[in-house]
Amino acid sequence: ISPEVLYSLYDKTIYSASTSETRPILTGIHHSIQKSIFKLVSTDSHRLSQVVYDLDTELSEDISITVPAESLKELMKHLKGTNQLKIHFMNNQAIYELDDSRMYTRLIEGNYPVTDRLIPSAFTSEIQFKVQDLKDTFKRALISNDENGVKFKAKPSLKQVRVQTLENQNGKFTEDLIPYETSGDDIQLGVNVRYLIDALDHHPNDSVIRLQFVGQMKPFLIRTLNGDDRNLALILPIKMAVPDMQGEVIIDNFNGDYQEELDLYEDEAEKFSEEK
Repeated sequence: ISPEVLYSLYDKTIYSASTSETRPILTGIHHSIQKSIFKLVSTDSHRLSQVVYDLDTELSEDISITVPAESLKELMKHLKGTNQLKIHFMNNQAIYELDDSRMYTRLIEGNYPVTDRLIPSAFTSEIQFKVQDLKDTFKRALISNDENGVKFKAKPSLKQVRVQTLENQNGKFTEDLIPYETSGDDIQLGVNVRYLIDALDHHPNDSVIRLQFVGQMKPFLIRTLNGDDRNLALILPIKMAVPDMQGEVIIDNFNGDYQEELDLYEDEAEKFSEEK
């Protein structure tokens, strides 16, 4: 595996690792290799990140270890600019050979939670957004009200989404969005703003992501449109004790601006034109 690829894999997972020593196993990134499938998972029990990479060769034995996130943060500082990389996983340590240097790190003892069962296989709603648009909205919500929770309401049949904070001394932030594509049932739930922004920060701003929902108090997924579905972020909703979060989804006086139509082949068409 190349240093650039490993850096990217760690960058997309390390932010979800726990910083609390209450459950030490969650302060690391779990590495598993089955034949040629290399999977990394991190979770702090409120959110989860998973990436999968297909190796060029198959391993004769399966690997399942957890490496401390703090050690990997230090490793990432050295991965950029490194030309050669070899990794050795042993019973109680991992060794990273970088060009003419080596880095040793202990492994975290214990069994990592089985996370596959947490990932829904079917969804009742899907909403697609351009990353920059969604991230900007949630950043404005955070500025207006620095509490973590916002109300997220969606009526896919009408292509309407509303993001709203609870009222405080600054008033109440409300912003309406028109997604690129929507499908499924109406949905409303409380969303941790910082967790969502963290996840969006690991997608290119001009890319399109899919928010996939299964219910009001069920985890929702973030996946890249037309990407590898094995790569995902999962976030648990938060409870918000407000009356309008129960029952029918109502979005009064919707005021969203229609966005330009998304053309997934626009870049390819421009490249073709330039070549001619």
